[in-house]
Amino acid sequence: MHLAQTYAFDTPLTGRHHVTFAHSLELPSQVRTGRLSGSAAWKVELTFTQQFVQALHTAGATVLEGSLRLGTAIESPETTAQIAIPLTLPPTGLPAAGTLLVHATGTAPPLSFSRAGTGLWSVSKASFHLRPQRADGSPTSVGGFNADALLGTGEPTLLGEFTIAS
Repeated sequence: MHLAQTYAFDTPLTGRHHVTFAHSLELPSQVRTGRLSGSAAWKVELTFTQQFVQALHTAGATVLEGSLRLGTAIESPETTAQIAIPLTLPPTGLPAAGTLLVHATGTAPPLSFSRAGTGLWSVSKASFHLRPQRADGSPTSVGGFNADALLGTGEPTLLGEFTIAS
């Protein structure tokens, strides 16, 4: 399953910035009723803008790390379940110029369904905890900060569809 989205988020650095998300979830195309699907690797390739990178450099940062929490929903024949997916943003060196690419990783929990049909998995919310750091690993003047990301108007939310077989 794959999904590309653009979000906006506010920072204490220089206000609003944009980031693109490229989601990838390794979920089988079919799960069986009454059985756990097993957990699945969730990866998000985040691309932060050049303006955000410049703001981090201005604050004295050379590395960015943190965490990401996705707000997702699974719609199935029996219910719609809200599932939060935590991901880790590993320490990533800032480029001298240009955009910043960060590979966030996490795990989707095992799923279980009691009724056969079609399942839909969507992503519509995201929030960050970002920690810009100096070369020696110490925090910058802005320290760590939280940022709720706002999905752009008209952006897709459907990550994928899967079959729930009996």
